[in-house]
Amino acid sequence: MANPLKGEIPLTLGKETYKCRLTIDALVRIEDELDKGILELATAIAEAKVRIRTLIVVLKHALRGGGNDFDDKKIGSIIQDVGIVVASTEVAKLLASTLTDHDSDEEVDKKKAEAWILNQYNGLTSIRFVLVWWICDLTIFGTYPLVKCI
Repeated sequence: MANPLKGEIPLTLGKETYKCRLTIDALVRIEDELDKGILELATAIAEAKVRIRTLIVVLKHALRGGGNDFDDKKIGSIIQDVGIVVASTEVAKLLASTLTDHDSDEEVDKKKAEAWILNQYNGLTSIRFVLVWWICDLTIFGTYPLVKCI
């Protein structure tokens, strides 16, 4: 069971749910390994310009942070089993959850807005809207909820 107080996030890939955690160290390793900033990666996923290698690297560090010992080959196998769209969506949610301020009073509104968007759109569209919400929220509106971004 994931513990959100420790920054752990449950990640469902296929029939399995894994405990994930993206620490600062993990984010630095992801940036170094892919030679891109974390915001640049989030933007690329939002624009559906994600490479499978990117998914593998992010998942590898997130899963290891959650106490799992997976290598690139195992993660590639998981991605193949669940499909690229599902894996991309889960990575997008993982990044959005990790990079969102969880101490904000408006977090409940953000979660409701995120849930509404995810229920309205499927596949890659979900990725785009979740990350666009997060980028708008972070860069333009501070901690205002999604409704004010749209």
